Amino acid sequence: MSKISQFHSLIGLPYFLIRVKLSKCITGVVTDCKVLKQKLQPKRVIISMKWHLPLCENEGDLWSPGAVHAICRFNQKLRCYGTLGETLHLELDPGDEITLNNNINLILKCKKQNITTNLLDQPRWQFIADNRTIIITRSEKRDSGRYTLDTFDAKGTSKGKYHLQLNIEAAVSSVVVKDNCFSSERRTVSCSSEGEQLHFSWTLSGTRITHLLDDGTKTLLLEKEYDGNVTCHVYNHVSHGQSSILLHQCPAVRNMVFLCVWVLEIITLLSVLGGFHIYIKINSKQNSG
Repeated sequence: MSKISQFHSLIGLPYFLIRVKLSKCITGVVTDCKVLKQKLQPKRVIISMKWHLPLCENEGDLWSPGAVHAICRFNQKLRCYGTLGETLHLELDPGDEITLNNNINLILKCKKQNITTNLLDQPRWQFIADNRTIIITRSEKRDSGRYTLDTFDAKGTSKGKYHLQLNIEAAVSSVVVKDNCFSSERRTVSCSSEGEQLHFSWTLSGTRITHLLDDGTKTLLLEKEYDGNVTCHVYNHVSHGQSSILLHQCPAVRNMVFLCVWVLEIITLLSVLGGFHIYIKINSKQNSG
């Protein structure tokens, strides 16, 4: 079944090839994209994306290469993820009066355009009263937590309570692929990466594989005769990275072992013959004397 998903972007960025990371599912590609609404500066737009592949409601999270910043809304059902060290926007409800708590601690209270309580981590956190948006620059791990937003009308009557679970994760970086011909029959290709909550997948010459995996999908088991391009894909909720290696057939391990044994035997034989020759010469001199 197809599903409509909305995402905030900036005009001019290459979002027509945005992908969706789907844990235990497959990767979808945008097939239909159109501008729904434009607001604010610099020309921020809401884009409607139609996916013609099934989404994992509880496990799928949107990631977008080249996104300028992430946006979290208090009316969204799924938890929101921000990239460590990057900018994050928290969009609040435009009620007449709002209060915002982090876990049980009050951090912001605003009535109309007047801020009555502001315990935000300034200057890293900035509250824009006009559009009820909090801008977090250089997101930190301590920004993670459960946020509660209470909204009220002009008479002080509650309009609703909203919850948002925010997680800050380190982005994928430094993806490294290594090959090891460790036996005469098998070889391993291992993948390592920096980042948090990492998931790994592999492609062989462009074809995704789900078998031949070991060590939590970080290691690929192959026959020693395999040659071709191997790519390790690493992703988490906020980013994606990959690295490739071109494999050639492993050297003939058995032949190398045989050669080593043969050379060792020759050296041993020459040593014995040399020692015997020296013994004969010494013995001959003694007899002559």
